[in-house]
Amino acid sequence: MNKINKMNKVVLVKAYFVPVGENKIVKVPTGEKKRGLLGGASDVMKDEKKWVQSGFSDRWVDTGRLEKDFQMADPEIVVQEFRQEYAKNFGVYHPRLTPLMVNTTYYMRLQRAGKPWNYIVGEFIRLNKFKLPRDQNSEDYKVTWRLYSKRLRKNIERSEKVLSALVGDMK
Repeated sequence: MNKINKMNKVVLVKAYFVPVGENKIVKVPTGEKKRGLLGGASDVMKDEKKWVQSGFSDRWVDTGRLEKDFQMADPEIVVQEFRQEYAKNFGVYHPRLTPLMVNTTYYMRLQRAGKPWNYIVGEFIRLNKFKLPRDQNSEDYKVTWRLYSKRLRKNIERSEKVLSALVGDMK
């Protein structure tokens, strides 16, 4: 294992050695058949050069693979490189407030006021005029309630990300 210290972090990555081998001449069937003296058919073979691995080096490390493994070991490096490429190709990211996010701020305000989650989901269903099954004890009712609850939770998470990008940390 190799260690790398990046931004006061220690990242451990397994190093692999370079494969070693040689070019050998190998007989390969062509797909054709020829008849022998006794009437039997045999495959027609041709010689082909092919690299055959015989093992791994005992002193040379595969630096290409090691570099990729280092990048994948620290997701922050991958994200940072992606953002740089994205900014280079498409420009800097500018979050936008959509009408959905503006509507979601009401539920965020309820959440910060300490209202129970079931009350907040009930408000979400009531204000958006979603339909729920009449029987509150039925499985369909519970499944539908969970669906709207997940949807609201995702909306709140997205809105918090956009708002924190626009105005800084909200907490």
